[in-house]
Formats: sequence, structure tokens, C-alpha cells
Amino acid sequence: MCIMFFRVWFLVRSYYNYSLYKNAYSMRICKEKGVHSSTRFVMKCYFNNSPIQMITAYFLSITVIFAYIVRVFEIPLLKAENSSSFSALYYYFNAFYMTFITITTVGYGDITPHTIEGRVIMMIATLVGTLLISMIVLASTTYLNLNQKQELAFR
Repeated sequence: MCIMFFRVWFLVRSYYNYSLYKNAYSMRICKEKGVHSSTRFVMKCYFNNSPIQMITAYFLSITVIFAYIVRVFEIPLLKAENSSSFSALYYYFNAFYMTFITITTVGYGDITPHTIEGRVIMMIATLVGTLLISMIVLASTTYLNLNQKQELAFR
């Protein structure tokens, strides 16, 4: 079931491949300037144009995906054992909550994965969360910086 998320990756790549920065005119300009018009370039362009929206979209989509994946790995355990301690991840909101807390590196520990696969997914989510938090700091700093005209008016 987790392999189905490759379809999501295909949709994201299709969105980037058929975007404003991948049309013939943009590719010609990139070629003249010596820039390879790749998916990474398109992501950088979107990030530079609207950093807050892109970070929000990345953060929410990664949280939703990791919550679903960890729930997929935990559901067989929930069905195998009828223990009340494992019932927290039966609900998707609890999996989303656990993933959100893990990605933001708060780590309350009130809901935890119990399978090895779930724990590995949460370790990966922690690494991705660290990257996302640093991107949030970068986007906030970029958003709050004054441009040249504002800097002149400030002085």
C-alpha cells in the first residue's frame, strides 16, 4: 500500500514538468544562460516566488504521507492484538498528530509506533522534519527581510 505514494510523486513531477518554468520559452532562456531546466530548478523557482506557500504545502503533504505510511505499518499489529495500548493509531488523526509532533521535533511520546517498520518511518520523518524546520526558518527570514527600497526608506 505504501508503494501507491509513487503515484503522488508522479503527480508532483507532472505538475513541475508542465509548469511555467518548463515551457519552450523558459527552456530556451535557461539554455542561453547555461542553466539546466530540471525539476530541482523548477522547485527553486517556486520556492523563490512564494516561499511561505511552498513550505506550507511541503510540510502538510509530508505530514499526511508519513502519517498514512506509519498507520499502514501499524494496522496489522492493531488487528492482531486487541490491546488498548495499541488502539491510539487506529484513528488517522492520532497518526497525523504523532507524525506532526515527530516532524516538528517536539516528541511528546504519548503516542508511539510499536512495529519496527513504524519506528523506521518515524526516524525518517525526524530527519525530513529537521530539513523542513530549517527551510521554515529560511523562508521566514527571507520573508521578513527588507528589500533595497524598504531598506532605504527604513534608514
